Amino acid sequence: MKPFVGLGALALLVVACSPATSSVSTSPLPTASSSLAATASPSDPYFAIEQSLTGEWDTGPVDTTEFGGTQVEFHLTFYYEASVPFVLMNGWDPSQGPMPEGGDHGPYQLLPNNQMAIGNFDHPEISTLYSYELDGDELTITWVANDPDAPPEDVGGPFSVIHLVRVS
Repeated sequence: MKPFVGLGALALLVVACSPATSSVSTSPLPTASSSLAATASPSDPYFAIEQSLTGEWDTGPVDTTEFGGTQVEFHLTFYYEASVPFVLMNGWDPSQGPMPEGGDHGPYQLLPNNQMAIGNFDHPEISTLYSYELDGDELTITWVANDPDAPPEDVGGPFSVIHLVRVS
């Protein structure tokens, strides 16, 4: 099975995990005028959270009823590129082999109400909105909305949740 990549990869694959049981209010997605390329700075109110997210996070294999009943695993790495917060995302079927090289990466921006907008490196003006809960070495990301300007192949997936644990 090919690795899952693309701006909507995480949004499309969170379907395979547990459905959300809580409601999350949606904030407007950042626009090109509020670019996701904001520079990380200790004066930024979200800087401490960005620092806490920095590193690798993984779900481990998750059995699904989607994709023919396969397993799915997600691996996210939060890091900085030229002082800009970025995330590298990988989703794959671990029964078919180890985590593939590369993945989808792009800038992210933390927003009010524990929300994060994740863009794509090639199209940082288009983002997917998630809510997040960070509790020590546990991170829960809930898909909220796709950007209305996202390509059709990057739109989809019901409201879903993935639970990650810090790897490093």
